[in-house]
Amino acid sequence: AGGWAQPVPLPAFLRGARARISLGDSAIWATPGGVFAAVDGAWLRLDRGGAAVTDLTALLPVGSRDGALEFWALQAGGALLRVVRRGDAVTWSDALPGVAGPVRAIARLGDHRYVARTEDLLRVTPEGALERVRVPGKVRGPTVMVAAGPWLWMAWTDEVEAAVARWDGDAVLEVLGRGGPLRAPR
Repeated sequence: AGGWAQPVPLPAFLRGARARISLGDSAIWATPGGVFAAVDGAWLRLDRGGAAVTDLTALLPVGSRDGALEFWALQAGGALLRVVRRGDAVTWSDALPGVAGPVRAIARLGDHRYVARTEDLLRVTPEGALERVRVPGKVRGPTVMVAAGPWLWMAWTDEVEAAVARWDGDAVLEVLGRGGPLRAPR
C-alpha cells in the first residue's frame, strides 16, 4: 500500500513512543499517534494510504540503498511490514512474502535479521535468504528479543515456564534464568 511522508509540527505526542530507530539521516519513532521521522530538524508523519499507522510495537532498521531508507515494522497483531521511504513517498508491504505469522519479536544481530514466531525462529541473511534456525533446547520462538554486543538476548514466557537466555547466533546458548510463569518483559 502506498503512502507519503508529510511535514508536521513538532509532535507533542511522542510521549508513549513504543519503538525508535536510527536510519540514514532519520530517527524513526512509532507512537500511539503515528509513525514519525525526524529529518534535518523537520518532522514527517509516515502515513499508509493517507492514515496514521498507530499500532506498531517494534521497528528494525534494514538499511539504505539508492536514496531509499528501509525498515521493518511489527504491528500489535503480529503482522510484519516492510517500509521504504524515498523522499516523500512511503511504501508499506509484507516484509517476508509467503511467510505466515503472527510474529512475536524482531531483532538484528550483525548482518542477520531474526524473526520470532510462535513455533520457530527465522534468520534472514544479508542476501535475503530465509533460514529456520534451532536455538538449542528450545522448540518455540522467543517472546522478546534484543541484540546487544555479540549476543541475541531472548526471553520465553508462557503459563508453564519462563526463561531468559543469550545466544551467539550459532552454537553458544547460555540460559541465564529459568522459572515458573512470568509476564513478558518490556
